[in-house]
Amino acid sequence: MSKNIFKIYDGRTNFWQWDVGQKLIVLDDTVTEVHFSNRNMEHSKRKQVYTDKDGLRVCHVPDLLLQLPKNLIAYAYARDGASGKTLKSVKYAVIKRPIPTDYVCGQDDAIEEIMIRLELLETLMKDVEAGNQQFIKFTDIVEAAKWAVESGKAGDIVVVKLDEGWVPHIVEDDLSLSAICDCDGEMMTITFDGDDADGHAEDEVLPDEKIIHWDGGGASGY
Repeated sequence: MSKNIFKIYDGRTNFWQWDVGQKLIVLDDTVTEVHFSNRNMEHSKRKQVYTDKDGLRVCHVPDLLLQLPKNLIAYAYARDGASGKTLKSVKYAVIKRPIPTDYVCGQDDAIEEIMIRLELLETLMKDVEAGNQQFIKFTDIVEAAKWAVESGKAGDIVVVKLDEGWVPHIVEDDLSLSAICDCDGEMMTITFDGDDADGHAEDEVLPDEKIIHWDGGGASGY
C-alpha cells in the first residue's frame, strides 16, 4: 500500500469551505472506492475511483461535504466482488470562509455519475484506438448480462447492439448492466466505420451529440 494513499488533485494540502468540483488522486491501485464523511455524519458518501483522460486514478469529493468548515474524512476502500475492506483513512481540514455571492453547488450526484461514466467511455475509446484494449461487443443483451455476472467487475464497459444502435453499457456494483446515457437521459451510441449493423438505416441521420463515431471498427471483443 502506498504510504500516501491520497493527494488533492491540485496539490493543496487542505480544502476551503464552499469549494466545488474537487477531486482526490488515488495513489494505491487496490483502492476501488472512497467513502467520505465528517464527524457529524452517521453515513458516508461513496464515490467510485476511475481513470481520467490523463491516466490518473481519481475520485470526486462531494460538494455538499465542503459546505461546512469541518474536517473531511476520506476512507480508502477496496472492493473485491461481494467482499470489501477499509484500508486507511485520511483527514483533511476544510478551512472556513464566507460564502461566495455566486456560489452554486456543483453537479448533484446523478449528474456527477453521468459525467464519470462518459469520461470512462472516452478513456476506453482512446485505449482501443491506441491498441491497448478491445471493445467487448455483444449482439444480445441477455448474453451481455450473463458475461457481466460471470466475468465482469464494477466499472467495466461493454457495447451491446440494440435497436438504437451499438450502445455502451457499464457494469454496476451489483454486476448488473446499465446503458451509458448523456445528461439528457439519452442513450449514447457508437457507430463503427465499416459496420452498418448499428440498428439504423444508412440514410437515417441522428443528432451528432448522441453518437460517437468510431473508425476502429475492427476492434472487438466477443
